[in-house]
Amino acid sequence: MSRNSKLLLILVAAVIGMFGFGFANISLFKMFCSAVGIQISSPKDLTQGAAGTQIDKSREIKVLFTTAVNDKLPILFESDKSRSSVHPGALDEVHYRFVNLSDDTLYFRPVHSIFPPEANKKYDMIKCFCFQDMVLQPREEVNHVLVYSFHGDLDPAVSRVTMHYTLFKRDPTAADWGRIDKPEGK
Repeated sequence: MSRNSKLLLILVAAVIGMFGFGFANISLFKMFCSAVGIQISSPKDLTQGAAGTQIDKSREIKVLFTTAVNDKLPILFESDKSRSSVHPGALDEVHYRFVNLSDDTLYFRPVHSIFPPEANKKYDMIKCFCFQDMVLQPREEVNHVLVYSFHGDLDPAVSRVTMHYTLFKRDPTAADWGRIDKPEGK
């Protein structure tokens, strides 16, 4: 086998390996989150949520909102409030601001996690931008809203919850670009 044939074979194998890794990336992310105990969930239908639920005014849940930008994306990503107090069953609304600080078009996906895990199983996202591929044009600024509520049967021992969002760089040519991933259980 000639040297050029070997090189071609290695390059084809590398391309197939990269495609396979890219295709499996979301599944690998879900397995990693599961292994380290991070619960992820996806948005519910707008017709679901706090409609018809009782508001438990006898207790409040203090919610902390945190953000991170992964992959060195040049994006300013922040919420309009760093914390909130909400009664179980009541709706709360938080606005998030995304600003492209570069002269390039950016492709990314916001992914959220909620801690403690008990709270992740007992809340509804009425409106959310998470798990959706997004595009920011050069120097563009956009705002998105998160509307959520906690179930009334959330363990009373849970009095503090952290809602964290991380932005991950995305490849717009990927086979799964634009697909909204709905993790199991939500």
